[in-house]
Amino acid sequence: MHSLCVAILVAFSHHIGETEAACKAHDAGWNRGVNLRVTQPAKSEPDKVVLDWNSAIFNARCVDFYNVYVWKRGQPRNKGQKIVINDKTVTKADLTIEACVEHLFAVEFVERDWTHTDEELSPEARFKTEAIPKFVNTDKNNFVVTYHTDPIRQYQVLDKVSIRFRKNIIKHASCIKHVEISGVVDSTPPKPIGGSSQTGGRGRSAFGQRVVGGSSQSGGHIGGSSQSGGQIGGSSHSGGQIGGSSHTGGQIGGSSQTGGQIGGSSQTGGQMLGGFGAPAYLSVPGFELCLRSYTPAGQSHSQYCLPNRKPYSCYQRAWDRLQDTNVFQGDCPIGGHNNIGGSSQTGGGWDQHILPDNYGMSRNPNCPVGGSSQSNGGNYDPSCYWSQSGHGHDHFHGEHQSSSKPTYENNNNGLNWNNQRRNRRTAGRTVQFKVVPPFNGDFIEAVIPVKPCTAYKFELKIVTPRNAVLGSPIQDLRLPWLSEMKDFHAPPLSEIIQVTGSGSRYSLGLKPTSGIPGQCMKDFLLAVDNHVSSLEEDRLFHINEELRANQRTNAWSQRLDNHKKEQLTSNGCRCNSTLIRINGTSKASYQNYMGLYHFEAMYQGKPYYTKQHEGHLNTNQQTAYLYWEPANNMWKIGPSLVASNNDAIFRTKEFSNPKCPADIGNLKNFQYSGTLKWKSEPALRIECVNY
Repeated sequence: MHSLCVAILVAFSHHIGETEAACKAHDAGWNRGVNLRVTQPAKSEPDKVVLDWNSAIFNARCVDFYNVYVWKRGQPRNKGQKIVINDKTVTKADLTIEACVEHLFAVEFVERDWTHTDEELSPEARFKTEAIPKFVNTDKNNFVVTYHTDPIRQYQVLDKVSIRFRKNIIKHASCIKHVEISGVVDSTPPKPIGGSSQTGGRGRSAFGQRVVGGSSQSGGHIGGSSQSGGQIGGSSHSGGQIGGSSHTGGQIGGSSQTGGQIGGSSQTGGQMLGGFGAPAYLSVPGFELCLRSYTPAGQSHSQYCLPNRKPYSCYQRAWDRLQDTNVFQGDCPIGGHNNIGGSSQTGGGWDQHILPDNYGMSRNPNCPVGGSSQSNGGNYDPSCYWSQSGHGHDHFHGEHQSSSKPTYENNNNGLNWNNQRRNRRTAGRTVQFKVVPPFNGDFIEAVIPVKPCTAYKFELKIVTPRNAVLGSPIQDLRLPWLSEMKDFHAPPLSEIIQVTGSGSRYSLGLKPTSGIPGQCMKDFLLAVDNHVSSLEEDRLFHINEELRANQRTNAWSQRLDNHKKEQLTSNGCRCNSTLIRINGTSKASYQNYMGLYHFEAMYQGKPYYTKQHEGHLNTNQQTAYLYWEPANNMWKIGPSLVASNNDAIFRTKEFSNPKCPADIGNLKNFQYSGTLKWKSEPALRIECVNY
């Protein structure tokens, strides 16, 4: 036996030696002084190259497989491409690279011997192709402008802006000279949040200001409250307008104005939207969550109006659509006493009385925060208000002359509530930035230092190596005011706000490490509120969409149910309900076949019913059917709908109308499946369930 094992071992060793004798005596290796060869087969395809290592390797027959590496200059090798070639007879590879970027190439062979594995990497080769770049998509929507997200802290910072776009909108993007970006402080006032009526179209007053008693405008101004004499706007009108409440002199609509005005608030004036059809706002999903109902002074009816601030439950999409005066007209009354839009103001001139949010910094700390009797002879403190003259002449209230808005000072925690800082912008402050290739990844991003909490407008140019501009410059890329943003990802408030004090006196302030300037705090809090509100709006939107989907499903189910009822009625059934209840078995083991059944469809020319799940969804529910079996001319109840399974639990041959199993007394004298034979089940009955 020992001799036999030795003979087999010797024979096996001789066979191995014959097949691998060459590589037992030699190893593969790289020829010194011979480099890998990289070529570009076609100039029209600058992203295609061929890597050839045939002349660089010796004893290639000993190699088991190759690893081919391709990576960009300045990039770690393990971040580039790795191509495994298992065919050891192959000594070249077709590769895809990025034009105008220097790439490095290397080949690693792997040789497995009896005792170990040899791996050896070739010397590196370098190659770069050239190409002409092309701007293939200049749509401004491809460019995202927002505050930069700190990659470590994972929230946005206020002193850097990110301008980002996909690299593939520039063919051969790395062949450009650079991306040139210039920016200037945007002098456009921030879009107001909330408020009521403004000059020049429907709008909202800026945060920190509340219009008391409307806006009182005239002479071509859009919006306002109580007006007279040729203005466009107002709340109620006369002279043939459509909409509104009380009116005089043949007018349709209006409340307390005269003289040919058009448009206005409180759902009055102007023409009927959509001609003589239904109002356009009825087509806005969720409009009823955005609009409010009010009763005009002296009237007995109520009507819709648009509130000055978006209600919490109103979807942003619906709110935005309702801002369009072609969809809805009519702002809700603001302030005043029984007047639409507040105070009673008439005449050619006008004066707008605005009460800033009172944080104890006004000239009179006892001033109310919004709302007041705003008539010339009313009881109000003029020092609580500042005014804007509409026509360049003085306007007096009692002994107090209206003046410009009072200044405000910083409070103790460093938060600047002075809205006039918007007027002290550094107009003309520019930023210049360049991003040079190569560009790694799928996006090109410029991270630009900016003044915190300031709006900017940017212009972006793609500059070629010959200093020409590729395509057209992308203009008006806007970084909005922080208070306008709805997608600002703020740091956790606990990381930026500190609480000081003791007992019953506490104060809030910014932590020194917060990175948020004190003058930005107000806008920062607004941005946080906007983001939370936006998330809530999305949640409500999807809830509403799900509700609408359920309503559509229910409507479809109801139509189908009605069709089934018509089927049963056409069969002459007294019970045309789609629901029946089967009860009365004496067998405890068959109780799970009892319960509510639903008419699903026709089977074998007769209606069939399926058992409905009742009770807790997690409990085991028996699948069961009531169906007609034509072979034996009988009705059966069982766990499957296929008569050939012979698994019926109950059956009956006694009925008066085979088409109407749910008619009272139709199916009778049921039998149940016993151990050896069918047994009588006289108590089992079918009831029609009307709903």
